[in-house]
Amino acid sequence: MMLTHYLPFRVITQSVVFNDETFAFCQLLFEKDGEYYTCQKAERQPASASRLLDLFAEASVVPHAFYRTPVPTTFACTQARELEPHMYLKVAEPLTYSKENTLTAAEGITDDQLREFRACEVLLQNPHPNICRYYGYLPSANGDYIRGLCFERHETLLFDAVIAGAQFPPSFLDGIHEALEHLHSLGYAHNDINPGNIMISKAGEPILIDFDSSLPLGLKVKKGKSPGWEYEGRVSAEENDLWALAKLREWIAGKRE
Repeated sequence: MMLTHYLPFRVITQSVVFNDETFAFCQLLFEKDGEYYTCQKAERQPASASRLLDLFAEASVVPHAFYRTPVPTTFACTQARELEPHMYLKVAEPLTYSKENTLTAAEGITDDQLREFRACEVLLQNPHPNICRYYGYLPSANGDYIRGLCFERHETLLFDAVIAGAQFPPSFLDGIHEALEHLHSLGYAHNDINPGNIMISKAGEPILIDFDSSLPLGLKVKKGKSPGWEYEGRVSAEENDLWALAKLREWIAGKRE
């Protein structure tokens, strides 16, 4: 992601696309006022600020159907009152969009958000101190779509802290174990335990985040597994989480592949 804070839009990605190992084009994704725009450029090198302005002028709007999830009617939904400074808004971004994409990719994006939405509504009624607090969803301007899901904001990711040199005993993850036991008691598994899905609170406690892989126990896992943390199971199961937690305890102790 480029640091272009002085531009009237955000540059989300500049992705290089190859055709038979030969450079084909660079796909750009922009965001402005909640809308996403995309275009392609022939040059491979990063674009200058003036070039980005020209490319944005040529960009086309990403169809809403590709990444916006309709507000579901099959279960009770909690609407957050507003986005406050202590909240983080998790949005679905059309990172994989191109004009050549089919709706299969779109369904994957919206399915992930809907899966997390459903699990978080269960957790809202059954909170746990080591599970990131969920406040509800924010609707789109017309009220028909999910703008994003609101969570309590935490600044430090466990992965980043460890890579930066912070040290934690394996017992640091006892709170995550308790959080998983709580989640399992509700009939769900997380299915994506890894150091990128655990935050550290200001009080120094581990906080479990990211529930877009969470499903009721026994259902087939829909989302791809995180590289390096691929468990053997193909269904949502307590074993998936416990295997990853054991591996995570070894990881923070310095035993890494």
